Amino acid sequence: MLILFQLKKTQKQKRIIYKHLSEVTWEKVEDIDTAYELWEYLKVYYCETDEEKIKKYKKTLDELVYKGEDVRLFIVDFENLWNKYVKAVKSVDPLDKEIKQSNKLYYLRNSFKKHYPNIYERLTYAVVKEEDMTVIKQMIELSLNEKKTNDIKNEKNKQEIKHFNPHYDAQPVYRKKCHLCGSIDHLINQCSLRDSYNNWKRTEQEKLKEKEKSFNIEENYNVDTNEENPSNNNSF
Repeated sequence: MLILFQLKKTQKQKRIIYKHLSEVTWEKVEDIDTAYELWEYLKVYYCETDEEKIKKYKKTLDELVYKGEDVRLFIVDFENLWNKYVKAVKSVDPLDKEIKQSNKLYYLRNSFKKHYPNIYERLTYAVVKEEDMTVIKQMIELSLNEKKTNDIKNEKNKQEIKHFNPHYDAQPVYRKKCHLCGSIDHLINQCSLRDSYNNWKRTEQEKLKEKEKSFNIEENYNVDTNEENPSNNNSF
């Protein structure tokens, strides 16, 4: 009776474990009899070795980049990652040179190189001198505050320059209007009707000149005829 109860309990435990396995892992463990043996196999199967942990943590430290988030939280996360890395290295070689303070500061300084080169340069001497992390934190916070203040001043200066030196425009946008077609989207020199308007204007000017010419000829003719045939108004 006890054996049957233990067998049912083992089968139930195996079913719970099987629910969380992928098909690939299922094929590898389907021949294991007891839940205990299955669990011990999975612990070995999924457990990372110390060498794998070291590679993973070192890669994360190399790729670490500060992107402007809360610097205090960033440093806390960095220190947690560094402690994990140190623990993994010590489990393999307690005397390894990779766990020196200078290396820790090197990784932290390198994380500012991409987006905050001024902080990267400022931390150079502190890394060589191997300053305490408290001093490093203060330097980083002061540098970020200075950058924020300078950004605000620069933005304010840009706005003042823009205000006192507005862009010159002979015809501002709110007054822009084509005097040919009446559109407010363009000026007359950009109008598609400009050529036809110029042609019409040219023909009208030619017609006006011809009309003035014909009028002058007719007027001259009338003057000549009056001189040849004077009126007889004073002949009585």
